[in-house]
Amino acid sequence: MSISFDKALGIHEKALNFRAQRAEVLANNISNADTPNFKARDLEFSSVLAAENDK
Repeated sequence: MSISFDKALGIHEKALNFRAQRAEVLANNISNADTPNFKARDLEFSSVLAAENDK
C-alpha cells in the first residue's frame, strides 16, 4: 500500500491558502466598517473544502 504524500499533505496547503484569503476578506471588512451600506463578507472553510474534494 503506497501513500500519496501530495494528496495527504495537499490539504494543508489548501487550508493555508484559505486562511490567507480569509485574512484578506476580514481585513477588507475592517477597513470598510465605517463605509455606508458596506456589506461584510466571509469565507466558509467547508465550502472551499468541498470544492477542492470535487476536483
